[in-house]
Amino acid sequence: MIADSLDKTQAAYAAQLLAGSALTTALGGAHIYDAVPHSQAFPYVVLGPGAGRDWSGQDASGAELTLAFDVYSRAQGRSEAAQLAGLASAALTASEPAISGYRVVLAEVTRIETDRLKDARTFRARITLRVLIEPA
Repeated sequence: MIADSLDKTQAAYAAQLLAGSALTTALGGAHIYDAVPHSQAFPYVVLGPGAGRDWSGQDASGAELTLAFDVYSRAQGRSEAAQLAGLASAALTASEPAISGYRVVLAEVTRIETDRLKDARTFRARITLRVLIEPA
């Protein structure tokens, strides 16, 4: 259940990001990727790592998923990356996406962190989303 739900849930939240008009407008288009195209201009969002664990009880089965979404920016300072992370966070929690075979019990942004990458020009903001799901 965990591998299937992780893949489907990550895809559903990626679609939700693409539907977030404020985010896509700020990005200058639908620049949300699982694999970034060669020479893609900044800023953009990349699906980051995901993890899952069993969250079943005596009477019900479920999974706790942790999804990461990384915003990349080359604007001066952290401000653009942080602003885009805020828009992405709002899009991720605006509503519960439809996930084939599953129902979202809880979705919450648990962490947003920013850092400068080793190239000293690129900023990354990572949004961590915790999602509890159960079979539909």
